[in-house]
Amino acid sequence: MNVLRDNEEYRNERRIEMAFEEQRYFDVRRWMIAPQAMDHNAKGIEIYVQGQSRPERSTYHDYQYNTIHVQDRKWEDKMYFVPITQDEMNRNDKLVQNPGY
Repeated sequence: MNVLRDNEEYRNERRIEMAFEEQRYFDVRRWMIAPQAMDHNAKGIEIYVQGQSRPERSTYHDYQYNTIHVQDRKWEDKMYFVPITQDEMNRNDKLVQNPGY
């Protein structure tokens, strides 16, 4: 049994299963793989299609798409944690702010 391979298979399965459930960000932080998974710009696609009728998709033909830049992203390790609010810091003088904040 290869534990590393099993972890990668599990992570890939979870990435696919949770693709549209907004869990990826939390998984990446929990597994501490954010620099590999999130330190690149976000991309999207624009799809172009010819057709006779917009609601009638059976008339669509000549699909084309372009990859587009959506958002600049840069991961910093401090983002594994969230800052402690100033209100909480004021209530307890023994609290120490999370690193980087």
